Amino acid sequence: MPDPATGGFYHSITGLKIGSIRNTVRTLMVVDQPAVFAYSWHQPESLTDPGPNLINDSLNTAVFVDGHVSYIPFYYDSTQNIPWPAFYNPPSNYEYQWSED
Repeated sequence: MPDPATGGFYHSITGLKIGSIRNTVRTLMVVDQPAVFAYSWHQPESLTDPGPNLINDSLNTAVFVDGHVSYIPFYYDSTQNIPWPAFYNPPSNYEYQWSED
């Protein structure tokens, strides 16, 4: 799905039929909104001015395509030239993936 602010693309399952998703146990369907921005409202940290803080392993709630819900860390790679974690899948040792590509 295109991001109008940056012209980049979010990793997502937008437009896919659930039956076409191969790894329903790892694929995200819904997350706490701060997970997209490498932050957590469950364990908030003071924001630097002007913010936002980008925090690796920020804890957020996630709903997966198979229906289970988990409270998990979300990966943020500060070496990426992409600001938000929703633009790339995490390393395989994390419990989730934004999309199947």
